[in-house]
Amino acid sequence: LKRQDDPLETLERGIETLNTMGVDLIAIPCNPSHHWYDQLARISDVPILHIAQASVRALEPGQEVCLLATRGTLKSGFYQRACAKRSVRCRVPMDDETLLALERIIALVKVGSRQAAAQSFRRLLFSGPLNKDKTLLLGCTELPLAVDPLMREHRCLVDATLELAVAAVTQLRPEITRENAIASAMRPLR
Repeated sequence: LKRQDDPLETLERGIETLNTMGVDLIAIPCNPSHHWYDQLARISDVPILHIAQASVRALEPGQEVCLLATRGTLKSGFYQRACAKRSVRCRVPMDDETLLALERIIALVKVGSRQAAAQSFRRLLFSGPLNKDKTLLLGCTELPLAVDPLMREHRCLVDATLELAVAAVTQLRPEITRENAIASAMRPLR
């Protein structure tokens, strides 16, 4: 989120392109892009779904969640604000051990080493500083790709990308329930 890396102009061009295409709704799956949500929403002709707001709808008021994301997303604070607005207690691990481990997991996914990423993620969840957290909000598109079935059995995992997709489907097709949208998304591809 440094000024020299500011992608706002590129994001704005993308919104302007979508405006000319006549889309009905915009969903941006890139978490850090939501740092500029307000600026993008101002120039959009249609609603833009906010990934953090869509994600926290999967949580109950009063629930506690541990937010896992990149340093930029964590520093931006938009997930923390969305949690506070819904009265969800949000724990943000800012210790170097956890943040470095998350960066390694994300990097492994990006290079296609999903098994190695899953092993690292499993270690972080079960023997690292996150071993007591019951509910985890995965606020990075790469993190769900490092999840294995064992993790799902022992933790409640909220996948921000999945929640954004569900919000898009249910907003565009109100007759589809959240549960049906999730079931369809979780079906294996043929």
